[in-house]
Amino acid sequence: MSKLTRENAILSFRTTGDLSDHLGEAVSMSLPNGVPTVELLPDPDSKPFGIIIHADSERASVAVISGGLAGTVKVKLQESAYAGNELYIYNVGGVAGFGDVVEGAPSGKYICAVAMESGLTGELIEAVLFRPVLAP
Repeated sequence: MSKLTRENAILSFRTTGDLSDHLGEAVSMSLPNGVPTVELLPDPDSKPFGIIIHADSERASVAVISGGLAGTVKVKLQESAYAGNELYIYNVGGVAGFGDVVEGAPSGKYICAVAMESGLTGELIEAVLFRPVLAP
């Protein structure tokens, strides 16, 4: 008989560098030498794996975007957002943060969160994550 083994899809990974200043940003996962590793999303048009919720110089705790998270996380805004609006991955200056889907996300961007509060550029706001969908 199986039982649930964890309440939330939060995993710890090795990192490609110090990610402690990148809380709330999107990451991708790779397997260099067979070891699961996360790095900041290299291309804003690539599909995100998760959001950094804690990090130091060697490891990061990541909330997996594809479901399995019972609560909310803090996400970094790259443009102002309003509570209730969907958010898409938006990369400015190497920061894989989030933009507000007010009039539709730019084509080719991944939408993967809903803002639970309003916020300004550069702020961390509370959001609900969902499986990334590509904007038309």
